Amino acid sequence: IIYLLFLSTTISVESKHKAKVLVLGAGLSGVILIDNNITDFYVIEGREYIGGRIHDIQFEGLTIETGANWLHLLDDEDSAPLTKRKEETSIGGVWCNYSDVIMRDENGRDITDWEIVRRFDVEIEKKLENFQKARKDNNLPDIPARVGLQLMGWKSRQPIEKVLEYSRLDFEHAKPPELVSFYQLFSRGRDFFVSDSRGLWSLYEDLYIPLEKHILLRETVEKISYFSDSVEVQTKRNKTFVADYVLCTFSSGVLASDTITFDPPLPEWKQEAIYKNPMSVYTKIFLKFPRKFWDDHEYILHASKTRGYFPILQDLDRPGMLPSGSGILLITVTGDEGRRIEKQTDEETKAEIMTTLKKIYGEEIPNPSAIFYHRWSKDEFAQGSYSEPVVGTTSQDFKNLGRKLGRLYFAGEATSEEWYGYLQGAYLSGKEKAQIIAGNVNDVPPLTDSLLDIHEEL
Repeated sequence: IIYLLFLSTTISVESKHKAKVLVLGAGLSGVILIDNNITDFYVIEGREYIGGRIHDIQFEGLTIETGANWLHLLDDEDSAPLTKRKEETSIGGVWCNYSDVIMRDENGRDITDWEIVRRFDVEIEKKLENFQKARKDNNLPDIPARVGLQLMGWKSRQPIEKVLEYSRLDFEHAKPPELVSFYQLFSRGRDFFVSDSRGLWSLYEDLYIPLEKHILLRETVEKISYFSDSVEVQTKRNKTFVADYVLCTFSSGVLASDTITFDPPLPEWKQEAIYKNPMSVYTKIFLKFPRKFWDDHEYILHASKTRGYFPILQDLDRPGMLPSGSGILLITVTGDEGRRIEKQTDEETKAEIMTTLKKIYGEEIPNPSAIFYHRWSKDEFAQGSYSEPVVGTTSQDFKNLGRKLGRLYFAGEATSEEWYGYLQGAYLSGKEKAQIIAGNVNDVPPLTDSLLDIHEEL
């Protein structure tokens, strides 16, 4: 009995950890501390790996990305740090050519219609920014993207129009136009698809490798108590962490899931901001075939009568992608279809896909030897793929989502009004809050909460 009492006391003492700074989540937003001269800290991560939604695995001897796969909008000035990393690491991949596309109906007939493509490009994409500006200048409220498209003259009625629209909207926002904010639509920029065997996360080796001794894996946060002078965090493994400052980088999905208890409860303005920026579902299905039988185009659009039914096929067995002869086909589904697929078994999904592919390419095509897709909607540490604000979300909502509570700070792509859903949002928001915390820890004048200062530095 004495031994058990001694053991219990020892465990209780050892389970308490103190630090100047505590970071919750070892994704991109959480590994920026190395640049800010903070040395007394822990990074708590519930997963068995670091990187969060940037994660690669081995699939049939090849490296594939289970989450983030693209470096988006590299022609934007805010993307300069990301572009620099791409160049310095010489990460492998291809510049996306969205014009390298073929459209096929449910029976495999080539229905590619460049006039419809031109109409969308000219009447919608090129006029979008001016149309949005005119509405904002007249103080008109936000509307669903579907309504905005209709006002601009676009009405998708035929399967080919629906799949083209899907490739421009759902493929980016992971939600149908009815659920997407019209004011959050934008024209596409230069995108880079990463297919490097080192994985996309290798872009940030200089950030996370120096932190590895500070990162505690498999520590799932259960409770966060915040006070005026400190923050206390409890984990499922019965550990308690106390820090002067805490940076929470959990996804909006995790914050909304009630898996973490906040004491005191989050104020209503914070909860509202979280609920206004829910997680979308973007499901990438990788299939390994003994040989390539599909079209030699970067994108193959499947114009099903059911909108969003296995709509986009990507040929990864091509130069710059995976090695020649890889036999890898990538199929993407989003939104409700993504949720449906993620509830199925691999075998159920494979059978459904093969029924579709045989209608398009014939009964003689081979069966896949392997299939993989990560179920982000069922991932307890993400609760979805990336954030996508609801119609009517305001700048104040984004500010409230990222607004601190005492010494509890918030970062992550969902807190960035300009870059939610993208690597840039995770990086810039994490860097901003790390600088503010570093200023407090090192007793220097506090930094502004504006990203403008960071943009100037970068």
